[in-house]
Amino acid sequence: MAQCYETLKVAMTSLKGQPQPSGYPFQAVQTYVLNPKSITMGQLYGEFDLQTHEWTDGILPSLVRVGIKAPDKDKRWYVFDGPVDAVWIENMNTVLDDNKKLCLSSGEIIKLRDTMTMMFEVADLAVASPATLGQAYLDEFEALFAFYVLPAIELVRGKLKEILTSVDSALLMSFLRLMDFRLGPLSGRDNKPPPPAQFQALIPNLLVPWVVFNTIWSIGATCDNNGRILFDRFIRDRMLEGGHEPQFPEDGLCYDFNLHDGGFTDVTSDGEPAPPTWRGWMDNIADYKITGDMKYSGKFSQLGASCKRSVRYALEAPGSTTVSFPGAPVMFTNLKEFGENSDHCPSSGLRCLTPHSFVYCWRDVDRGLKVYRTLQIYTCPANTQCVANGDNHACLFPLQDVQSALRLWYDECCRVFQDRLVNDEDRVWFETLLKNQISSFYQLDPDETLGKQPILFGDFLDPQIQIMDFEQLGHSLDYYLQEYNQQSTKPMKLMLFLDAISHVCRISRIIRQPMGNALLLGMGGSGRQSLTRLASFMAEFACFQIELTKAYGAYDWREDVKKLMLNAGLQRRETVFLFSDTQVKNRGLICARIKSESFLEDLNNVLNSGDVPNIYQPDEMDKIYQGMKGTVQELGLPATKSILFSVYQKQVRSNLHTVITMRARLRQFPALVNCCTIDWFCPWPDSALQ
Repeated sequence: MAQCYETLKVAMTSLKGQPQPSGYPFQAVQTYVLNPKSITMGQLYGEFDLQTHEWTDGILPSLVRVGIKAPDKDKRWYVFDGPVDAVWIENMNTVLDDNKKLCLSSGEIIKLRDTMTMMFEVADLAVASPATLGQAYLDEFEALFAFYVLPAIELVRGKLKEILTSVDSALLMSFLRLMDFRLGPLSGRDNKPPPPAQFQALIPNLLVPWVVFNTIWSIGATCDNNGRILFDRFIRDRMLEGGHEPQFPEDGLCYDFNLHDGGFTDVTSDGEPAPPTWRGWMDNIADYKITGDMKYSGKFSQLGASCKRSVRYALEAPGSTTVSFPGAPVMFTNLKEFGENSDHCPSSGLRCLTPHSFVYCWRDVDRGLKVYRTLQIYTCPANTQCVANGDNHACLFPLQDVQSALRLWYDECCRVFQDRLVNDEDRVWFETLLKNQISSFYQLDPDETLGKQPILFGDFLDPQIQIMDFEQLGHSLDYYLQEYNQQSTKPMKLMLFLDAISHVCRISRIIRQPMGNALLLGMGGSGRQSLTRLASFMAEFACFQIELTKAYGAYDWREDVKKLMLNAGLQRRETVFLFSDTQVKNRGLICARIKSESFLEDLNNVLNSGDVPNIYQPDEMDKIYQGMKGTVQELGLPATKSILFSVYQKQVRSNLHTVITMRARLRQFPALVNCCTIDWFCPWPDSALQ
């Protein structure tokens, strides 16, 4: 160590005045070496004379004062050559942090210059305080950050192609979140004690693999496959250049390996600390075999996106044509094999093989994605409600019959995308786009396929069947309306013409989905609230709407919202929360706008996360933890407080369906648009008013 800094000192001094790579000139270096364990604390920092009560500077303050008063800009290195203990190093905490101040027992504070550097030549940091360890690790982390992260961002921006375009700040935040997760055990995450001392001693050897792993899965996670090959070479070259261990195995990319931290969080075979290693993601994982005795559900349209991607990967893998499950009425077949050299839709051939099975046709989904991308190009920023959300697009799903599948696909595209458009010109353009997709990819006549009648789907008459008998549909809705009026203290006198019926079908479609929320836009007096109450009654959901009075304030609002969330999260009660800003603006309340915005802020939080900050009392939190334990155990998750509350939030978002009938101030609260499906209420046609 002494040879290193002495060599660096001589080199920098000899290069004085010449430019550094950063552009600043080199400065001469002066070193001051002392052993803090060979002298007393008073001799090191200074002390009061017990007889005269006079202060006498120690060696370190005296040397620091010399550097402060020096007229030159020479660098001064203060080298502490000796063991570190928690006694003398404690007074160095303010020197090592960003303040760079030496605090003496006399009350004097000496501000260090930027040219002063504290160095420690020690055997280990076994007895150093946490603050000292943190600063030492921070210095090394900053060096690793400059060595790996910043060049990685330059590589991504200069040579790699991203699948989804990102910004530098988002990549850095992803890296820091991963780093925060790695260091989380030190802060007692999930109410667990920090790792024992012997495992904390692994941290110096874990800093490099932590930074490397986090760089790969934050900075290098957005590029395509060719970019990953280049990024893999970049990481390997950097590790070789820095002499960092452990090196990645040669068989595979760096993306193919997970970090085993040697016992810091990952369990070792003997329970003792071990050096960190790179291991394959599937190493030591037993094979999972599917047997004929297993039962599966045929409702694969409800699979999560990750499971769909896994199935699709299996289908599109070379040599893979069929994945079947014995004993279950479902079969997946590689559709490319059937439709590669044929003008017929592959699902036609599949229907011959599986007439009673559900077939998920990825070709139909590709058509939906093309419409989604086209609409993204077409959307105008002036109309915030036009911007389609990818979450809504996930609602698209086909059927096994080509004609009915296309009609359902057409209807879902209209519900997800067309309902966001604000004028007839845009709606006509969108209908033309869908018809062009049908004629281009399926070689079918759109007018003949879609028919002349309005396309409506719902389970009012038969589950998941297109509604063809509008007269019977009208009678069914009239029956529901009559039942509602008999049970309600505020009966509704509605005339359900075709446009109103179509909006009832749309609202029902939204609220019957998990996390289904609706934003109903359009002119006032068009029946948005009444049709929502009717759709809620038809779904057998409770419909709640706040009752505003002159005394209604923030406390009453938060109590109402809390009651709704508890019912949805703990009782799993499906509830529709109907909210209209006209309630707040038209009741003559004091500071109505302020109250409205505070209400909307809480509503934004409910839609976005299923929670309102600081709304629950401690006893209510305990009630939530107790109520969620059974659910968490069924999921096979540890019953920690964070997981219990996270599952509770998911229950709230799944069972509480918010329907908002407003338009003002949408830009201030993004979740009101991003987390809701939009239905635009246009002026009623003349035929409806006759």
